[in-house]
Amino acid sequence: MSMRTRVLFNLAAGAVLLGGAIGAQAANLGFLKDTSISYMKQRDVDSIKKAVYAALNDKQDGE
Repeated sequence: MSMRTRVLFNLAAGAVLLGGAIGAQAANLGFLKDTSISYMKQRDVDSIKKAVYAALNDKQDGE
């Protein structure tokens, strides 16, 4: 097998493995479609962000 053929084969095999891994990762996240966060509106997300930032910036450790 020539060097060029070997490199092309390795690149093709890597692309197939990478594509399979990406597909498996996407399939593993399918259970999240019916969770409560999927029903949240932007104002809910903003409210949670505000509370998190307040807790991180204003509270002292151990409170």
